[in-house]
Amino acid sequence: MSAFFQVALAMIAMSTAIEEGKAEKETRDLNSFNIKTDAVMSRAQAMQQTNLRFKEFKEAMAVSDTFFGAVSGRIEDASVRAFKSAELETTGEDISDVELMSRLNQLKLESEAITERRLGKDALRAGYTRAAMIGLQTAIDISDTSKGKGSSKTIADAKQSGSSNTLLQSPRPRYRPT
Repeated sequence: MSAFFQVALAMIAMSTAIEEGKAEKETRDLNSFNIKTDAVMSRAQAMQQTNLRFKEFKEAMAVSDTFFGAVSGRIEDASVRAFKSAELETTGEDISDVELMSRLNQLKLESEAITERRLGKDALRAGYTRAAMIGLQTAIDISDTSKGKGSSKTIADAKQSGSSNTLLQSPRPRYRPT
């Protein structure tokens, strides 16, 4: 194969390796963006749950005020205060649990997004490295071919020259009984 074709094929292979690296990086960047979007949606959902729980608490307090006012005629009695205090504590615990779970989920998604971005950068570097290795290997092959050590000699060429070329000899000596 001529040096021109070797260089042309190497350039195509190098370009392909670089494009594969770029495509993988773009895919990983998109995955990272999607994960960040999921994190924002998760945070919004946690806020909705917090708001819903607080709204339920307000409604429960309004109902209890109405109920205790109708039954005992007194809204501010010790048992009513104890009930409201317990309900407020339960609501606070529920809201803090939602916030904690949301934060843990945020950290997990943030870690996944960072990993995706890092994998994308690694894929891009790998593409450039493959391209460089292809270029170097092509340069070595062309150099070997021009020095006569490479694949430019064929078995037919060696037979015509009549020399005992290493291409015709087996790498292992043959056993011949005497």
